[in-house]
Amino acid sequence: MRLKLPGLTCVATIFLTPSAFACTIFTHVSNESVWVGANEDVENIDTFADQWIWPRAPKQNKNGYFTLGFKAYPLAPQAGINNKGLFFDYNSVAPISPEPNGKPVAQFMMADKLMAECSTVAEAIAILDTYDLKGLAGGQMFLVDAQGNSAIIEQRAVTYRKHRDFQIGTNFRTSTTPENSITCQRYKTSYSALSEAKIVTEETILNILKATALNEKFVTKYSIATDLKSGRIKLFLNGDPSTFPWTGTISDILSKGNTRINLKEFIHSKNVHE
Repeated sequence: MRLKLPGLTCVATIFLTPSAFACTIFTHVSNESVWVGANEDVENIDTFADQWIWPRAPKQNKNGYFTLGFKAYPLAPQAGINNKGLFFDYNSVAPISPEPNGKPVAQFMMADKLMAECSTVAEAIAILDTYDLKGLAGGQMFLVDAQGNSAIIEQRAVTYRKHRDFQIGTNFRTSTTPENSITCQRYKTSYSALSEAKIVTEETILNILKATALNEKFVTKYSIATDLKSGRIKLFLNGDPSTFPWTGTISDILSKGNTRINLKEFIHSKNVHE
């Protein structure tokens, strides 16, 4: 199946199996750090057994970046970070079918384009705003940059982080769901931890990811915790940060060159940077 706006499996395969995905994404901003945490949750079926990491080295007028995704969907990057500290990921949400807005429908690898060309959330949204994001009919894109800006982009709406030092995305439309109507337990767990913490550290982020991980019909395949300000990245599998975490930087990943790497083998490799 060829998709015009590939995104996280939570989005990219929503056309095949609606409501089959979860995913928790959040960011916390302080003077010292710009933390991002994300769990990649999918249905526990063989289709999603193999995950990959795709490094893309910088080239003339293009950023270097890496994306994460599934072997079964090589044209659908699920999440990623570029060497300017711009992060993206996706949540699935209930599909909508709005009327065309008169803009051209995006026809290219949107996530790759944003990673290669943009440094900030504002730059990415400026590009997104010129298109009808029909590929986000059943999803929302979460963007965060190293300056601490973040936003959740839907097909017809953008929700910026404004009044709090954190922002969270799960599986409801952020733009239209009142705070007192949010029922998602993963959102509530993340909200409580981020709002109650006096200081948010890497340990805080890892604890939230572990607390919101899934392990039944739906499972957490991989997780990422990163401070976009320092460039430090931690990758781990199965929602458990204590088991074979890979810690390094985007430079470490980009040093692999333009290639495709089995994520499990990459995380379990001996090239651990502490």
